[in-house]
Amino acid sequence: MKDITIGVLLAAVVGLTAWAFFQPEQPLAGSAGPDHTEYQRFLAGVSYHNSVATSTTATTQTLGANDIAPRGIPLDHISFTPNTGDLTLTWPASSTLRNFVPRAGDVAHQCFTNASTTAGIDITIAAGTGIDLEVASSTVLESKPVLTVLADSTVCFTYIRKPSTASAFDIKVLMTRFVDGD
Repeated sequence: MKDITIGVLLAAVVGLTAWAFFQPEQPLAGSAGPDHTEYQRFLAGVSYHNSVATSTTATTQTLGANDIAPRGIPLDHISFTPNTGDLTLTWPASSTLRNFVPRAGDVAHQCFTNASTTAGIDITIAAGTGIDLEVASSTVLESKPVLTVLADSTVCFTYIRKPSTASAFDIKVLMTRFVDGD
């Protein structure tokens, strides 16, 4: 009887050890739908495409919620071609972007490209009401932020929803400008 008890105990310890050894570091699971609450690992990388190209003859334009997030889905990349000259793009009021980054702490990323190939046709970025536009230190020249996207250059934004109050839905827009390096 003693040998059977030791054998059962040994089998249980070996089985439990093997089970614990082969468990993943984090629980991994796949789920359908837009919300994933489990840790996800993409070992082969991820490639995505959600972009549009547009042109305008305007010299100033206030972006609407549908310009940057049609149907509430943020575009990853927008390629603008100013056809007549310099263009100033102004963000809409943050209150119109409630579905873009809906909850405090939500983050979205997006890039704009000035698709003009004509030197001197630039896009200037301006903040709307409730948009806290912040510029990367690499995008500051002589203590002044550079809010211009040169021809054939790109600017990327990180949007962060600030804690909301009853009347404010402010969004931090972090701007990093890239210029042609070769």
